[in-house]
Amino acid sequence: MKDAKSECDTGTELTASDGASPGYSASRLNAVQHGILSRHAVLPWEDADEYEKLFQALVAEHKPAGPTEEHLVEELVGVLWRKNRLRLAEAST
Repeated sequence: MKDAKSECDTGTELTASDGASPGYSASRLNAVQHGILSRHAVLPWEDADEYEKLFQALVAEHKPAGPTEEHLVEELVGVLWRKNRLRLAEAST
């Protein structure tokens, strides 16, 4: 099972020497407002430790046996995390 933190944005940024255009690091999250469609499960301003706690709690609850069940638990964690993000975004408006 992959580590939940591998789903997180680790802060690793591309630089111009990595093939990214100059300014990429500064502008890569400009379009992210609510993060619902983000490819990152945990956004830079969110608590990766809380994501990990949710992940571990769901693994303990469901005890996935095999790759399919592992994948389903990983998907469930992502869905619940994004659902909470949406609720917070709705509450802030």
